[in-house]
Amino acid sequence: MQNTPESTLYDLPSSIQLGNEHYTVTYNEDPEEVIKGVTCITLELNEISEIADGAIVEVQKGYHTPIQEVGHSFIAIEQPYTGSGHLLFMRNGETNVNYHYFNTENNISCPPLFLEPGSLLCWVASSSKDHNLVFAEIITPRFKAGETFKEGSEIDPVRFKLMKNAINQLLRIEA
Repeated sequence: MQNTPESTLYDLPSSIQLGNEHYTVTYNEDPEEVIKGVTCITLELNEISEIADGAIVEVQKGYHTPIQEVGHSFIAIEQPYTGSGHLLFMRNGETNVNYHYFNTENNISCPPLFLEPGSLLCWVASSSKDHNLVFAEIITPRFKAGETFKEGSEIDPVRFKLMKNAINQLLRIEA
């Protein structure tokens, strides 16, 4: 993994707050590249490790995460920490793209977003700000490869195209 000088993945939190509860965190491995411009490190929530786990994800300025669909028996909780950008999402069965903008440098926050099965999501990092986007993603039940998220051709093509168009618009505006 290649960290940029402004990378924040090495300043990882020792606990994560979900609602009113704080959970201590253990990180499982070194950060790994997901796709160009996106790295993550997986984590355990020590007090509830049998039912939930997650990752801290860093998105470099001007990049975005893959478009993902939350699996049929999973719930994803998305929470930004630093940087600025947009969380794009579509609830299950919807065809309109919703946007949450946040900018931690200007105290514009985004509350944790709970996404139910069938929801689409994608994070887009602002290209014009000083810091990379860093967010936490908590999954319950625990992550299972091939089941927690669907990507690419596994997603309904109409909804996928709507999300892709929204991402491209944001990236053009940011450029």
